[in-house]
Amino acid sequence: WPLETYVERLPALYRENGVAVRDPRRIPWAFFQAMVPLLARVGPQKQRTQFKNLPHFLSYLGSRLVFDNTRSRQTLEAAGVPLPPMDTVLPAIVRYYLARWKIRPGAQTGV
Repeated sequence: WPLETYVERLPALYRENGVAVRDPRRIPWAFFQAMVPLLARVGPQKQRTQFKNLPHFLSYLGSRLVFDNTRSRQTLEAAGVPLPPMDTVLPAIVRYYLARWKIRPGAQTGV
């Protein structure tokens, strides 16, 4: 799946599990990249280091990201281990994550 698919689906899955999340907001990539150095200099003191390290992460996100398990699926299915489609697995993964990280119904998150 492309990263965009996760961005589209995760907020709904969080809401279905009782976590209040906002819909994703699209910000032009160039604007976002231009703001990072400024925030690293004048942003909140506690977050300045995070903003200084953010360009490394952004360069990773700037590439086309696709999470693909085609070869793993082929190998496992050849061994008789079928993998369910991600559409059916992702809701269970989100439920597990939320249960383990103590994000409770009605909680607010920045996701």
